[in-house]
Amino acid sequence: MSETSQGATQRERTFSPGDLKLFYYSPFASWMEKLHREQPEHGVNPDLIASGTGTADEMDPVKNKTFVEQLINGGNQVVVIANDGHTTGRQLQTVNAMRAGADFIFNAHMAVVPMGGRIDILVRTQGDSRLGDYHYLPAQFYHQDPALTDLPVELCCFVDMLEHLQGKCPEEILQITNPNSATPHIARLPAEGYMFDYLKLKIGYRKSQMDFDPKHMPDPDQSRHWGRWSRHARKLLTQKARRGQSASA
Repeated sequence: MSETSQGATQRERTFSPGDLKLFYYSPFASWMEKLHREQPEHGVNPDLIASGTGTADEMDPVKNKTFVEQLINGGNQVVVIANDGHTTGRQLQTVNAMRAGADFIFNAHMAVVPMGGRIDILVRTQGDSRLGDYHYLPAQFYHQDPALTDLPVELCCFVDMLEHLQGKCPEEILQITNPNSATPHIARLPAEGYMFDYLKLKIGYRKSQMDFDPKHMPDPDQSRHWGRWSRHARKLLTQKARRGQSASA
């Protein structure tokens, strides 16, 4: 490895599936987050509340106790990873539960450097892997049916990490809508159809982070939402519209 590439590798920041999802929906908000981390004196204050996550799947794990109780009452071995303690400890608990062969691992935490994060639930299924005669599929909870045209970024991240950790790529991802209802809907989707676009997205995100230029802001008009930078985005777009009016006058 060259001296330049070694330096680049050392500078790369650990990122989460949420970071990658933000980049997918809003290159502008992703760029602003990078600017805010590296140049906190930039003079733009973030909004108190982020607007638009791009999906309706960000659910507090505590709110899904009903679903977990249904699994336990069905005689399944369910491991719940608490949010207490350090992230490394939660990751170790998750790996230990996978090695023990739990049927379901709720609030699972995983990491394959430089990426790490949490997923709502891992589901055991048949198929040889480093773990034994079984492996795990990633599943995510949704308030409402996700848009079929959207890339399930976070689920793809866990397909990626699970392939590294269990030595087998999950063939399916699971989208669980209304998990606390009496009859939650579970969509089983082939993972392979999404992975090419996911890998392109991950490469694009990592490149954007490594090649970050504070002088070249993405056009907020090209993002589906603006995260916690809505006020700044509206200000920029208003200025752009005024310049356009002046030019055409």
